[in-house]
Amino acid sequence: WTSSKYKDTDAAAYPLLGITNAQEDAEGYYQSTMDHAVVRIWGDEGWSMVKNITVTPGWHTVKIVSDGNNVTYYYDEQPIGKMSSENCSVYLTSIMPESFNYGYKHNGQWFTEEEDNYFCETYFSDIKYTLK
Repeated sequence: WTSSKYKDTDAAAYPLLGITNAQEDAEGYYQSTMDHAVVRIWGDEGWSMVKNITVTPGWHTVKIVSDGNNVTYYYDEQPIGKMSSENCSVYLTSIMPESFNYGYKHNGQWFTEEEDNYFCETYFSDIKYTLK
């Protein structure tokens, strides 16, 4: 995820792109998918899952690019969405790679590796921040 500011107002903005094993259920609570990961992006309506992407084990490339008019999200070099349907002029102020194991169900039960054979491995490599 990133920390950003709108160019016109200097108000905070947070372009986010995530690969997660959690998605919202019909009531808006996060539930673990447990059997697969999904790609989601932050936009006008909050989080939305990106359709037609199958997350496979292995290395993947993710990018968040501000071109001066909008923020575009990329997964494995392919554009997968924008932060806003309107022009969204922001400048990035920081990047924050994060890994968190969403082993949660709304009923409060947590999954554990020992009990549910559930684990997550995340590696970061070649992190770049480029201003143009």
